[in-house]
Order: sequence, then structure tokens, then C-alpha cells
Amino acid sequence: MAIEYYRKLFTREESSANNSPQSLLNFPVLDEWDRHKLMKPVTDEKVKRTVFDMKPLKAPGPDGFQAHFYKKNTG
Repeated sequence: MAIEYYRKLFTREESSANNSPQSLLNFPVLDEWDRHKLMKPVTDEKVKRTVFDMKPLKAPGPDGFQAHFYKKNTG
């Protein structure tokens, strides 16, 4: 849903009605199960497991560091 939203957001359309500020704020509605999954707390173990599952030299994150930096600096 997120990919489709941004694809539509950044795709030029001939109709100006679809590009109004109000139409850009219409996010898709999540069902109860999706909302429940998004509201679950994120544990330290989940974050650590996710970081260690990453390839070490992939593109850097917004902070400029690659995954191997975090893998070597966690205890």
C-alpha cells in the first residue's frame, strides 16, 4: 500500500483534480490486524537481529554508517 501511495504521489497525471492537496492526504485505511502489528513494541532483540541480518557493506543509512559499523559496536 505504501509503495502504491508514493507511486501515485510522484507520478504526473494529466488531471489536476487528482493532484489537489486534499487528494494527497488520503492514505489507505489499515485493517485491525495491520494496526495491531504496527503498534507492537519494538524490542532490543528484534533490532539486534535485524541489524545482524543485514549485509555488512550495503548502502549506508541516513546517518552515513553501513551495517558493519553497528555489528562491530554492539555488545
